[in-house]
Amino acid sequence: MPNTMDKKRSLLVIAVSLYFGNPLTYPTISLAMDSTVEAKESENPFIHEKQSPKSLTSKQRESLKGKVPPIKSRPAIDPLCEKIRQQQEDDEKNGIVQEREDPFSPEWEAAFDELDEKKELSSKSIPFGSIFEVGAAECVGNPSTKRYTVLEDSLSAKWFSKKDSGIDGGLGVVILVDGHGNNASCEERANGSIPLDRHLSKVVSDIFPKMITKRFKEMTPEERDSSEKTSDAIAKLFVTEEDANRPDQQPSDSLLETPTTLHGTLYRMTMNNPDYAPTSGAVLAGFSMRYALIPSLRSPTRKVRRLVLDIFNIGDVRLLLITGNDNKALVTRLTLDHRLTDQDERNIVERNLGGEIFYLRVSETTGELVSDKIGPGVPRLANSKSTGLAVPRAVGDWSWRVNRKADVSQFVLPPNWVALVLVDDGIYEGMTKDSIIGQLVYDSLMSGEDAQTAAKELVDEGLLRKSTDNLSAIVVSRKRDE
Repeated sequence: MPNTMDKKRSLLVIAVSLYFGNPLTYPTISLAMDSTVEAKESENPFIHEKQSPKSLTSKQRESLKGKVPPIKSRPAIDPLCEKIRQQQEDDEKNGIVQEREDPFSPEWEAAFDELDEKKELSSKSIPFGSIFEVGAAECVGNPSTKRYTVLEDSLSAKWFSKKDSGIDGGLGVVILVDGHGNNASCEERANGSIPLDRHLSKVVSDIFPKMITKRFKEMTPEERDSSEKTSDAIAKLFVTEEDANRPDQQPSDSLLETPTTLHGTLYRMTMNNPDYAPTSGAVLAGFSMRYALIPSLRSPTRKVRRLVLDIFNIGDVRLLLITGNDNKALVTRLTLDHRLTDQDERNIVERNLGGEIFYLRVSETTGELVSDKIGPGVPRLANSKSTGLAVPRAVGDWSWRVNRKADVSQFVLPPNWVALVLVDDGIYEGMTKDSIIGQLVYDSLMSGEDAQTAAKELVDEGLLRKSTDNLSAIVVSRKRDE
């Protein structure tokens, strides 16, 4: 019989209806890495390991009468999943989509040409495994505002072999790091004044995939097949429980000697380096992608090989799953945006870490920014050196008392998945609704474009909607047969 840990296979429990529609017809796409993967089996990875009465034969149901309590048709919902679902539902209902510029106007074409010429708008295709493709794109932000002149983000997708990861079929790690607080301009970075390899977001995107891969290799196959153990292992790579609750934000001395966490490693690298400012930090989201043996829902004593994601996020970078039905994209948010408007997040920052929150607004009389201890306004985390931090969780940011814990969960990819999309707030704040992002990516891939083109179209759309922030997107899809 499966143990309790195996029964809690799927930490991310999402709407069951996503699985019970007709599988998406996605021609000329390989569904599996090898023939041992049962990609077409219509099992639902979002349900905890309980058999539905409908999956039993009439004879089996008859034999069980009076012997077991009735099984509820609705599965138990994981609290994190329910919070993500509610947040997405609220954003879809209340989000105000920014007006879109005319992409064919001479002024806008000239602005795009200027960005391309200055190398401030770029896209690239990243090699990733044998059957997946990854496209990434980034831009400094709306050229008409001139507000952001720094490419603060860093995008990474790496595939590690079985030799490196210990996993049959290998391990892919995708991460989008949204940096902030670095005052070097694009020109200064290009000229080497602030080397790219010392920019905090770049450091995170380089070292964290290696930390995950090293940790997976140290685990036994049985541990890697346990969602609880893998999620716990990745969570501990961010920060220890002891360091997470230290108001002074400094890692313990023992960790500084041989840091085993991202928190300790960054602190050791940055605090004695003049190229880093105390206000330099980042938020991030990403996932590892691998095959794992998990209990079958139809027969819990049988293990099936499935493509799973180990999802991690800290801050407000967002991960979306795109599936579809006919010509309509179906979008499921897989991460929770950590916001200061969330009372749970505020409590951790204020009560546990001693942080202070104020509200930033534009004065109706002077048109200048005004800060108050009481709203209305946009909540910010107070700091004597700047106008405040908009997120309650981050890495780096030594000047703020931020929560350094990440949300980590496991998700089993449905056979009809079309794409996984990572976007920063510069992309989604202009569109507000995940459905707009999902439809853009879905239409692009269904029309025959590759992941790189889909990512660039997201960045272009962010520019057309006048986003003033950095714009970054990563799209992961199945590689099409030539």
